Amino acid sequence: MQIKNQVDFYSGLMFLVMGIAFAWGATNYNVGDAARMGPGYFPLLLGTIMALIGLLIAVKALVLTSGNGDKMGPWAWRPLCYIIGANFVFGLLLAGMRSISFPAFGLIVAIYALTFIASMAHGIPPNL
Repeated sequence: MQIKNQVDFYSGLMFLVMGIAFAWGATNYNVGDAARMGPGYFPLLLGTIMALIGLLIAVKALVLTSGNGDKMGPWAWRPLCYIIGANFVFGLLLAGMRSISFPAFGLIVAIYALTFIASMAHGIPPNL
């Protein structure tokens, strides 16, 4: 079977994998039922819905030709690294790291650092 729209197919595949991962992770908690929901009920429900939406998008990309059928472009490494790095720095500044004696700086400093680093993903430095 040929992929008719690569962008939609890989997007659907990403949603499918992430939905399955979240639904599977939610089974470690008490799920409960609709009347008495446990802490794992909502993540399980959202993960399942996300996986179903991803499956529908991927199947649609295999069956229907939508849009102009663009091929996948190259990876945008700069924005990817800046966004992931910004989240890493946010967690580090928020909680600190005791193993290397790095103190926690708090929420305000972490948010400013997150915003500053993530804004550099576009390639234009922010105006200070």
